[in-house]
Amino acid sequence: MSAQGWVKACPARAYLVDLLAGKRGAVGPLPTAREAWAQLALLAQIGHWPRFLIELQALPKQRGRVDVKLAQDLEAFALKMVLTTPCDPAITHGNVLRATVVLAQKLTHFWLDSGSLLGPLRDGGPIAWDSDIDFGAWDDQLPLMEALAEDLRAQGIRVTERIYQGRNFGYTIKLPKMKTVHVHINYRQGDTLWRPQTISYYRRNRPEMEKHFPGNKRMRRAMQLTYAVHKHKNSRHPFARKVLSLIWRVFVRIRSRYPREVWSTRYPFRVLHRTACWVLPAHHFEELSQLTLNDINVPMPKAPEAYLALRYGADWDVPKEDWIYWLEDGGLKLSTPEELGFGK
Repeated sequence: MSAQGWVKACPARAYLVDLLAGKRGAVGPLPTAREAWAQLALLAQIGHWPRFLIELQALPKQRGRVDVKLAQDLEAFALKMVLTTPCDPAITHGNVLRATVVLAQKLTHFWLDSGSLLGPLRDGGPIAWDSDIDFGAWDDQLPLMEALAEDLRAQGIRVTERIYQGRNFGYTIKLPKMKTVHVHINYRQGDTLWRPQTISYYRRNRPEMEKHFPGNKRMRRAMQLTYAVHKHKNSRHPFARKVLSLIWRVFVRIRSRYPREVWSTRYPFRVLHRTACWVLPAHHFEELSQLTLNDINVPMPKAPEAYLALRYGADWDVPKEDWIYWLEDGGLKLSTPEELGFGK
């Protein structure tokens, strides 16, 4: 059948062709004989681009050259929409799904981690006060992650790396209109997963926190105020806000010029920062299971309940708003990797 014949025979396919051409007409009656195209058209209409991309990639492409070309064009279009357009708010896990689909374009072994895993399993949705999305991956994924980072940068997406003692231990991806995505790169030593973690103490939630950051208390509180004004713009005096925000930007700019293991131990940075280390049993991440969110499978540790109990305690399924990860997480040690014998 000719291309025009296909379009006439399937209104959903015609809609998708119009979508590529920049037209947004409504879909007409959808014949059951073209269910795959009808499902794609429906997903496009509600803005569920992550699932659209996954279902499109799963379509058999042996109907002829016309379908293959259309599928390729739609795939490129859908990926662009995933990168630049938020999901419909009704799609509860939209941000996690967008991030998962983006990583799956290159990575072969990665998993949803930390609060991003805890939220769906405990609350049935994202944790309201969680400000980012966390994934984990082994260091053998580094070449693939670097290739993905280059692809994203070419499309204007900001991707930064975290380096410690010459090792890359994470990427931060800033996708538009969504939470920051962290991909944590983990290393293995024997049966143990480890990676460094820089702790940033910007807020005073509990008195016992301060003892873990020795140094000038007045300097620390001054920098905490500077951070709060810069981050939340909460000063009623515009000139003071500009000055304090400038001081914070200079602070960060100087910090970024030095390796993490250097600046986190130097004054004044050390009054707000210290290096810790994640130490977890590697078996949780060797084989993965699947968490189904909005009809999309997201990889997660093989035994998620046991993993969450290790991290958050036996009562992991009870919400704790005042929980401080670097004091209470069962997988984090307040020592450097070198002090614990890792990375040598």
